[in-house]
Amino acid sequence: MKQWEIAVIPIDKEVVPAALDVLQAVADVHGGIAFSFTEFPWSCDYYVEHGQMMPDDGLSTLRNVAAVFLGAAGNPKRMAFDPPCN
Repeated sequence: MKQWEIAVIPIDKEVVPAALDVLQAVADVHGGIAFSFTEFPWSCDYYVEHGQMMPDDGLSTLRNVAAVFLGAAGNPKRMAFDPPCN
C-alpha cells in the first residue's frame, strides 16, 4: 500500500476537516493508498501572534511531505499584506 504524508494548514476550521474526510473516504474505497495527515497551526491567529504566516523553518519542515493541503490564505479583515494578496 502506498502511504502519502500530507501537511495540513487548515486555517478554515470547518471546510478543511470535511475535505480530509473525503480524502480518507477515497483512500478507503481505493484500497491501495493511505494518507497520513500532519496539521500545522499556521493561520491568521499564528500571524497575529508571531508577525509571520509560518516559522522561519516552515518551508524546510514541509519539504519532506508528499503534498500540502492549504485551507485558505489570508483574511484582509484581520491582517494586511504589503503588497496586498487578496
